[in-house]
Amino acid sequence: TSLNGHQSQVDPDGNIRLVIAEQNPGVANWVERIGHDRGYLQFRWQRVEAPITEGPTLQVVPMAELRDALPYYESNVVSPAEWAERIAARQRGVAGRLIG
Repeated sequence: TSLNGHQSQVDPDGNIRLVIAEQNPGVANWVERIGHDRGYLQFRWQRVEAPITEGPTLQVVPMAELRDALPYYESNVVSPAEWAERIAARQRGVAGRLIG
């Protein structure tokens, strides 16, 4: 699973907050675990407007506390139909790269 710069939702403070979880938390930047207990997160910065002064941080949060942990939770909520469209758009993008 992945999110690129066009697929990720940027919060008003300029940060991109990802939620890595097995179950859909109902937020835009969900990265599915798809059953894996271990894995890698890879970040790439290109065409940035200012120097990167600090790297990613990680916080483990129980699902029940996610709403309180995300400062812009309400602006990150997506419906199941919106999520399905986001996945379909990713699949179309991948298919376009494979065909072209």
